[in-house]
Amino acid sequence: MKHHIIKFLAVIAMGTFLLASCGKDNDGIVGKWKWTETSVHHVDNYTGQESTVNLDFPVFKDLEFRGNGKVKVQQQGIHIPEDEPPYFTYQYNYCLNAAADTVHLTDPQDKYVSQTWRIKSLTKKNLIVEWTEDNNAFTYTTTYRRR
Repeated sequence: MKHHIIKFLAVIAMGTFLLASCGKDNDGIVGKWKWTETSVHHVDNYTGQESTVNLDFPVFKDLEFRGNGKVKVQQQGIHIPEDEPPYFTYQYNYCLNAAADTVHLTDPQDKYVSQTWRIKSLTKKNLIVEWTEDNNAFTYTTTYRRR
């Protein structure tokens, strides 16, 4: 009996943590977003040199955030570098933090790595997010407009 109570309390604590770490007000981000541009800023860890380039083919393209905590993401598939990459639509779970300046995407099927995007700007018409990879060596800044 004591073990069941401990498990029950652990479940309640986990639920409280998830609610505290993700805000409930997703209204501003809900909707369809069309990709407009992505830039990548790179800092070479050995030389310290910095460069920024615009991508013709972003990793994440169009988005559709829904009010139920789901987001459909057009993401790049595997391709030969010379060819235009194929895109496929995948559904993630998402939540905004309490400050509504970060959106967390998690894969309910554990096929893809979770993403944390910083919201640089969110208006009725535009969304700008930023995320990093390779220990912050690459910073992606992507702009969307509401469809």
